[in-house]
Amino acid sequence: MFRQAQNDIHAAEQARNRLLVELVGDADKVPVELAERLGLTGREAVHIVTTARTGSRRMRVHVLGEQSDTEAARVWTSETDPER
Repeated sequence: MFRQAQNDIHAAEQARNRLLVELVGDADKVPVELAERLGLTGREAVHIVTTARTGSRRMRVHVLGEQSDTEAARVWTSETDPER
């Protein structure tokens, strides 16, 4: 039960992280207001966006969630969401 709760929390954090990446888009900066609205510090938000853009595959999977091999080079957005 505890393990499932941990997994659920991590999945929710990954979804929040993907939303942040989508909202920031190609911008050079993460608006502090956006980071705070998502419950993140500025440093956490920058880490997430930087990982999405330049992180290793393993880090992207941890921060943003699993992607198929064909999507490994792309950053997740609502347009690339396989659930759509």
